Amino acid sequence: MPNYSKQPFLTTIDEEYTMLIEVCEEFEKQKIDKTAREKSGNPTEIIIRDHLLRRNLNLSKLPEVTFQGSKIKNDLLLLKSGVDPNQETFPVDNVKMVIEVKNNGVGAKTFGKRKAGRPQQGASL
Repeated sequence: MPNYSKQPFLTTIDEEYTMLIEVCEEFEKQKIDKTAREKSGNPTEIIIRDHLLRRNLNLSKLPEVTFQGSKIKNDLLLLKSGVDPNQETFPVDNVKMVIEVKNNGVGAKTFGKRKAGRPQQGASL
């Protein structure tokens, strides 16, 4: 089993840390507001999609897309250049990669309220 205590801590400058905070914020928004975004995917999928889109990757825009001839629904597809990302079904030769988003976590009680802003650099999770 890996010894995680020897791994470096995430800091506020790490994209993974930023994404973790954004997933928590999106979860809270969906829980409170029941927004339309809730219907477009789970919080983790939404944040991952947003971060990858910022890198100008051609990603499927709709959740639960399929390949032609298959009923298996996929979270997110990395598409070849020039492929229309707004389709529900894609030919296999238009796709570079399938990205499946899994959510794992353990519920916990919150002690106190989170202060506005992000934790200090070097804070551990």
